[in-house]
Amino acid sequence: MNYPALKAAAMFLIDNGVEIPSDLLSQFESFGIKSQEYYQAQLTRLVKSFYKGNMDILEFVTIFGDLITGQMTKAWYEGMAVNGVPPEDLTDEWKFMLDDIIRLEKDSVFPFADEIRAASELTGTVIDPFLSRVSIWANRYPDVVNQAILATAEEKTKLEWIYGDTDHCDTCLQLNGIVAYAREWEEAGLHPQQPPNGALQCGGWKCSCSLVPTTARRRRAGELMDIATSAGI
Repeated sequence: MNYPALKAAAMFLIDNGVEIPSDLLSQFESFGIKSQEYYQAQLTRLVKSFYKGNMDILEFVTIFGDLITGQMTKAWYEGMAVNGVPPEDLTDEWKFMLDDIIRLEKDSVFPFADEIRAASELTGTVIDPFLSRVSIWANRYPDVVNQAILATAEEKTKLEWIYGDTDHCDTCLQLNGIVAYAREWEEAGLHPQQPPNGALQCGGWKCSCSLVPTTARRRRAGELMDIATSAGI
């Protein structure tokens, strides 16, 4: 099967606002389309459409908000699934955490929309700065997956800090490969991504590291508090 061609076709449909059937959406991962990539493509199309005047600000904010709710919820469930926890086992505490994430994301939508509208009304302005900011919105997807992994892991679940595909700050360099209990990571206050993140030298903005459940032996866990202290937590 020609997966690159399927991926290109699927992305073409997204870019042009075509409604994607649910059975096709479920196959996106096998096509090589990551959830974050899909989220970014949807937001990019939305911003372009609004900038061109194809919708009013209320419609833009509503659709953007719906995307946030749907994608942040999907990301949280992905994180739960890593720990073997099904969506129906979502607790009130976890739902509160998810709702708070969604609320904070939505709080920034109208100011973003207002900036786009103002720029679109000025002659000679370009859309590029707003498209660059879309990637920041999309980066919240893996961040929420990581938050859910940490939140839903049992106390004795061991998690390993794993590099992502990016340039790494000194904090992430020190954390890479450490295996500690979920409780220890939480107590140290060290989380991948989650911008703005004062625990990481990179601030979490371009961090693509993750905490991954592992059966490996606990190692270097005693370094966590020292790293957290040096990071200024």
